[in-house]
Amino acid sequence: WNQLNQELISIQQQLASPGVEVTLALLREAKRFVATLALENNTGLEHSLSVAQDVEHFLKAYPVVDFQAARDFDKLAQATNAIFDHFPKIRQSRYYSLERSAQLLEATTLTMRRAIEGVMLDRYSSFLFMDYREYESKVRFPTQDIFVQFDDRWEQFKEFFFFFFL
Repeated sequence: WNQLNQELISIQQQLASPGVEVTLALLREAKRFVATLALENNTGLEHSLSVAQDVEHFLKAYPVVDFQAARDFDKLAQATNAIFDHFPKIRQSRYYSLERSAQLLEATTLTMRRAIEGVMLDRYSSFLFMDYREYESKVRFPTQDIFVQFDDRWEQFKEFFFFFFL
């Protein structure tokens, strides 16, 4: 969305350039009103720019990087909270839809799964050979806490969206 926004701004600047202004003036003088109107009014650039800026504003602060940077279960739990704390900000967006939000959350859960796998592989690659009490304290309970927390926040998320979009 950032790239799209930059490209739309670039197009807007190009349309305001002296070369385009001269071309439009020549078309007006030649009474080519259809071509002039098409270039001036029917581009949809303003609407597209508005959509891109709105979505970029919502996604810019989306804390998915916290999941990618997490190297322990506590950081993953904090990242889960940060993700769900960010979703109510969607009310400020006029163009970010429910379907797109669901897709974003789905992609985020895949990132969470990969992050949990990464922590397991990095820190506890031999957890099958751990003492059971050590396994419970270092692996089972922290991961269970993350999933319980995710479940609780998921319920709040569903209530929020049912209330917000109905």
